[in-house]
Amino acid sequence: MRWELLLVLLAACDSPKSNSHDAVKTTVSVSASVSAAPTATSDFYAPAASIDELVARLARSPVWNNGGFSAINLPENAPVEKIVARAVALVSSDEKSPPPHRILETRNVVIGGGPEYIACRVELGNGKRKIFLFQWMPSGHWWNRSWDAT
Repeated sequence: MRWELLLVLLAACDSPKSNSHDAVKTTVSVSASVSAAPTATSDFYAPAASIDELVARLARSPVWNNGGFSAINLPENAPVEKIVARAVALVSSDEKSPPPHRILETRNVVIGGGPEYIACRVELGNGKRKIFLFQWMPSGHWWNRSWDAT
C-alpha cells in the first residue's frame, strides 16, 4: 500500500528590512511503501475446518468477541436445536422461516481461558457450513456469532 504524505511546514523568519515576521510556506511531498502489519485478528473471518481450529484461532486474539451481535431471545434452558434454528434464521435474514439445516457437532468450548461457550457446526440446506458460538448472557438472552466452515 502506498501512502503519500504531504507536509506543509510553516516557518517564521525574521526579515532584515522589517520588525514583522513573515510566514514562509514550504511544501514537501513524501511517499513511502507501507504494508499492513499482520494482526492476531487477520484470519478472524477465514473459514474454519473444525471447531477445534476455530477455537485455536480465536484464542490468539484477545478481542475476538468484541463487536455487535444479534441477541437470541430464548430462555437459558432452551434446547440447543432451537437456539441453532434462531441463529440460522438470523444469518439467512429470514426469521419467519429458517432454511433447513442439520447440526453436525455440538460441544462446550473454552476460548483462551475465558468463559464457556456452546459451539455448533451446522450444515445449511444450501450445502454451506457454519460454526456458531453461543453464550448465555446475564441480561437474559443468548450471545451468538457465526463463521463460515469448510
